[in-house]
Amino acid sequence: MKTKAVNIIWGVLLVAVGALFLAQNFGYIGKISDQLWLFIFGGLSLLFFTSYFVSGIKNWGWLFPACIFGALALGFALTEVGAADEIFGSGILFAIAIPFIVAFFLNMRENWWALIPAWVMSVLSLIVVLSTSGNDDIIGSLVLFAIGLPFLVVYFLNRTRWWALIPGLSMVLLSFIPLLEARASSDFVGALVLAGIALPFFAVYLYKREQWWALIPAGVFTTIAVTVLLTATRIFSGRYEAIYGSIFLLGLAATFGVLWLLRNSHETEWAKFPALGLAAASVVVF
Repeated sequence: MKTKAVNIIWGVLLVAVGALFLAQNFGYIGKISDQLWLFIFGGLSLLFFTSYFVSGIKNWGWLFPACIFGALALGFALTEVGAADEIFGSGILFAIAIPFIVAFFLNMRENWWALIPAWVMSVLSLIVVLSTSGNDDIIGSLVLFAIGLPFLVVYFLNRTRWWALIPGLSMVLLSFIPLLEARASSDFVGALVLAGIALPFFAVYLYKREQWWALIPAGVFTTIAVTVLLTATRIFSGRYEAIYGSIFLLGLAATFGVLWLLRNSHETEWAKFPALGLAAASVVVF
C-alpha cells in the first residue's frame, strides 16, 4: 500500500514537471523567476519528504533529494532578501550531511561510518560561510581542528585504539596556531607546535604504560620546545649562548634517564648509555 502511494505521488510529479517544460518550450510561460523556482523546489522537497515517511524512515536515501531541494528552495528565499551567495552553497553542503546524520542515529552500531561524510560535509558548509568574513586564520584553524576531531572520536568510541590520540591531539592543538600567529612571536608559536607534537606521545604512555617508546619522542620534542623558548628570552648572550646547547643535551639525557629508571618494568637497561653520554656532552658544552 505504501509503495502504491509513493508511485502515485511520483506519477503526478512527473506529469506536472513535464507540463511545466512543455509550457515553457511553446512559449506559454516566460523565463521562470526565482520566486517560482522557490515554490518548485519547495514542492519537490515536500514530495520527497512525503515519500520518505510513507516508505518508512529506514529508507533514508529519500532524504538526499528531499534535503537538497529544500536547501535550494531556502537558498532562493534567502537570495530574495539579499543574502550572500556563499549561504546558498553552504546550505546545499549541509543538506547532503543531514541524511548521513539520520542514518547514523537510525542504527549507530552498523552505520557508524555515516559520521565521517556527515562531519566532512558539515565542516565544508561552515568553511563556506566563514569565507565571507575574509579571516583566513579562522578557516585554517577550523580545517586543522576538523582533521583532528574524528581521530579523538575514534579513540573515545574504542579506547583500545590508542594510536588515534597521536594525530587527534596533534591536529587539535595545532588548530590554535593560525589564531596565535598574529598575536604571538614566531618563537612562541614554534615552541607551541613542538609541545603539541609531544603531548600525544605523553598521553599514549600514560594510557598504556607498555608503550614506553612513546617517552622518547615526547621527551625529545619537549626538550626542543623548552630550548626554543629559552633561546627566545635571550637570557644568555655572547659566549654564554652555548648554554642553550648544554640545556638541549641535558634534556635528551633526562629523557633516556627516565627510561633507565623504568628498567624494572621494561627492558630499558640500555638507556643508561645514551643518558650518560648525553649528560657528559652537556657538561663539556657548558
